Amino acid sequence: MPRRKKKDLGLQKRIASMIIVAVLAFFAGRYTVITQFDLPIVADLSHVQEKAKNGSFNKGYEHALKELNGESDLLLNQTITYLSNAIVTKVSSDLVEVQVSASSLDSSKEGLVVKTVQVPVGVKIVEKTPISFEEVQRLTEEFQKRYEALSKKIANGVGEPEDLQDIKLPSSYNVREFQLSELKEGDALSIITKNDVRATDRLQATSIELIR
Repeated sequence: MPRRKKKDLGLQKRIASMIIVAVLAFFAGRYTVITQFDLPIVADLSHVQEKAKNGSFNKGYEHALKELNGESDLLLNQTITYLSNAIVTKVSSDLVEVQVSASSLDSSKEGLVVKTVQVPVGVKIVEKTPISFEEVQRLTEEFQKRYEALSKKIANGVGEPEDLQDIKLPSSYNVREFQLSELKEGDALSIITKNDVRATDRLQATSIELIR
C-alpha cells in the first residue's frame, strides 16, 4: 500500500508538470514537444495565436476599444440632435450663433465648431433653477392632500376619475422664460434641434435651455 501511494503521488506530480508546460507553451507560442509517460505530445500552438490575432477575439477587442473612446459604429451612425455647452457668440432677429467643442461631436477632432441656430417663433428659451429640498417636500405634501381629497369625492360620486389628471406633480425646479434678444455673448446653452448637428452647421432649434 505505501508503494502504491508513492506511485500515485509521482503520477500527480507528472500530470501537474505537464499542465504547467502546456500553459507555458501556449503563451510562448512555440513549437513545443512534451513527453510524459514516455508518450510524445506534439503541440504547434502558433496557429492558435494567429487565429486569435485575426479572428473574433481581435474584432471584439477593437469594438470594445471604440466604445470606450466614444467611436463605436453605432454611435457614428446615430443622428445627434442636441448641443451641450454651446457658447453664444452672436444674436440676431431669429438666429443665434454658438461655438461648441469639436470633440463633443467627433472625439477625433479638436478645437471649436461654429453652428448657426434658427429659433422659430414659439420655441421657448428657458432657465431652470432647482427648488430647495424643503420646498419640494412641502409642495409634494400639498399634492398628496389634494389628490387624496379629490379621490374621496370621486369615490362618493362627486366628480370624474379624469379630474385627477388636473392635479399635477410638483416640479423640482423653477422655470423662467427668456426672449432671444435677452441672450448675451458668453451665455451657455443646451439646444435640442431638428437636424443632425454633425451633418450641417445651420440648425433649427426645438428647445433651448440657458445654463448658469
